[in-house]
Amino acid sequence: MIVHFVNTRLLAKVRQILAALLVSIFVVQSKSSSAQTADTGKTTKGHLTKIDLNIGFIRQEKLLGVPTSAAIIMRYYGDEQSPRKLKKMSRGTAYVESEPFDDFSITFYRDIVKAVAELGYVWHEKAFPDDGFGFQKGLETIKRELEHGRPLMIDVSAPEGHTVVVSGFDETLQCIFVVDPNIAAPGRYTINYAHLQSIWNEHAFKRNFRSLVITAPLPYVS
Repeated sequence: MIVHFVNTRLLAKVRQILAALLVSIFVVQSKSSSAQTADTGKTTKGHLTKIDLNIGFIRQEKLLGVPTSAAIIMRYYGDEQSPRKLKKMSRGTAYVESEPFDDFSITFYRDIVKAVAELGYVWHEKAFPDDGFGFQKGLETIKRELEHGRPLMIDVSAPEGHTVVVSGFDETLQCIFVVDPNIAAPGRYTINYAHLQSIWNEHAFKRNFRSLVITAPLPYVS
C-alpha cells in the first residue's frame, strides 16, 4: 500500500510537470511565429488565447455531479478514484465497495474539498459576485488556472444546478470548453462567454454568487 501511494503521487507530479511543459511550449511557439494557428494558441500580453486540456469522461449517476467531476479531474492528475467513494468521503463516512450504495444526494463544494483533502489534495472553493465585475474576475481566474494545466469545477444553473469541468477556453471564439458528466460520452461542448455569464451562478440554490473549485494535483512528496 505504501509503494502504491508513493507511485500514485509520483505519477500525479509527472502529469503536472508535463501539463505545465505543454503550456510552456504553446507559449514559446506562439511568441516565435506570426502565423501561429488557433490549434496551438496565440498570446496576448504573455497569455494564451486558446487551450483545451486533455480531460477524460466519466458518466455520473443521479445527483453525483460534484463527486463525478472531482473524479474526472483526479483521473486527469493520474489518480483513479470512484465518484461513490468521494461522495461517501464528503459525508464523513467510509466507503466499502461491496456494500450497497444509496446516497444520491447533492454534494456541496465545501464537502468535496474536505473529502479530497483526506487523500492529500489541496483544492479551494472560491466565490465571485453575481455581476459583471464578478464574472470578469472569475473568468480571469479560470483562464489563469487552465494556463497552468489545472482544470476547474463550476456550478451552472440551466435551470437546475449542475456542475461541469472546465477544460479550456478560446478567446477568438469567446467561449470555454467543458466536460459535462451528465450527458453521453465524450460529454464535451462549448459555452460562449455571454451565455456563461447568465448561467454561471448559484440561482438554483437561491444564492447570489458564482462559485468554482480551484484544483491541483497531489503535492510532491520526496
